[in-house]
Amino acid sequence: MSVTTVADLLQLLHRAHEKARCGQLVYREWRSTAANRSLSVAVTSAAMAEPRLRWSGRGPSAPATTHWREMWFAWPDRMRVQMEETGGPTLVAVRRGSRWSRWESTGDITHGDVASVRDVVNVPAMLKPMIFAPLAFVASLSLELVGVGVRARRPVVQVVARQHGAAGGEFHDVLDVDGEHGVMLRRATYVNEQCVHLLEAVRASFGAECSPDVFVLDPHQPVVSSDRGIIDD
Repeated sequence: MSVTTVADLLQLLHRAHEKARCGQLVYREWRSTAANRSLSVAVTSAAMAEPRLRWSGRGPSAPATTHWREMWFAWPDRMRVQMEETGGPTLVAVRRGSRWSRWESTGDITHGDVASVRDVVNVPAMLKPMIFAPLAFVASLSLELVGVGVRARRPVVQVVARQHGAAGGEFHDVLDVDGEHGVMLRRATYVNEQCVHLLEAVRASFGAECSPDVFVLDPHQPVVSSDRGIIDD
């Protein structure tokens, strides 16, 4: 659909997860670690002539962190999400029908059933990604269409989202929304014009059927290998 007004955008976002029926997405996530400019006194031994000053926390030059997030999905009730850091995979969550499982790099595996009142509240958040429900995310925000573009070879609508009444430079998000499916393919969060969090799709495939085995968590081989190569825009 052609998106030229905010009303068009809201219509695109409505029930986005049903338009993107199945496929695979690969995201790169970057997050700035909060800097700490506080000093503390360090005393390493009683014999030390003078105490030393050191930065509290990670100091003013705190390193950023980068993660990868891969998703396979087939609506309405099948999804697999894998998260990986530089050192290797950290989390895997799978849903097939009403059952879900979650694996951690420690080797721990938990299970649940969305049909259970007790378990439904414990469904891993990574199996309910915001990218498939962008309308809920922007519902309380002021939206401005700023253009169109391409993300992972997909046409996108570019949007600036701000809190109502917030000053332009304080806090805002810049979003790339898939122009056909309404799925969020990029979210950049800015504080005082400095980007502090970036989630961006580097591969996006809609309509491709996934093997049923993808939606099963194998405790002996919990991580599914895939092509994570970056597609240039």
